Amino acid sequence: MIYRFVCPAPCNREITIYADTDTDAIKKIISAGALSCRNMANRSYCEKYHRAMPSLPENRLREIVRVSMTLS
Repeated sequence: MIYRFVCPAPCNREITIYADTDTDAIKKIISAGALSCRNMANRSYCEKYHRAMPSLPENRLREIVRVSMTLS
């Protein structure tokens, strides 16, 4: 299945991946850079400037991705 994720505002990063399950999709989307400006384990900044945002724990990142991803 193909999953799509768009980082919430003010970011504009779009990620499309192939995965067999929702759990696998969440892992792949986070590994591909979803919410990287908020990821405690792999912090990097987005192309679009925005004020510093606090890091989130892994379980919160997974929850945001789970709610925001769509199945294509």
